Amino acid sequence: ETSSALNNIMKVKISPNPFTEVLDIVFSEEIKDKIKVKIFDLMGRLVFKDDLPIKSEHNINLNSIKDSQYIIRLDSENKYYQTKIIKRKN
Repeated sequence: ETSSALNNIMKVKISPNPFTEVLDIVFSEEIKDKIKVKIFDLMGRLVFKDDLPIKSEHNINLNSIKDSQYIIRLDSENKYYQTKIIKRKN
C-alpha cells in the first residue's frame, strides 16, 4: 500500500541549499509533537542533533560543521523527512 507510506513523509521545506551557516526549516503541516533533527556525514557519522520545539518555522545554525555534503533527517512521532544538504562558503 503506497499511499500510507507517503503519509509518513513530513511536508517541509529546507532552504537554502547549498547553505553557508543557517538552515531554515519550514513545515507546511501542523506540528503536534517535537521533531528530532539529525545530520549525518556521507559516512553515516552523526555530526549534529537537536530537538525542535513545537512550531512550524526554525532556523538552525550549523556554523560548527565543516563545508561538505550531509544527510539531514527529521523525525516526529510518526513521520519523517530526509534529504541531502550541502554546506559551503559563499
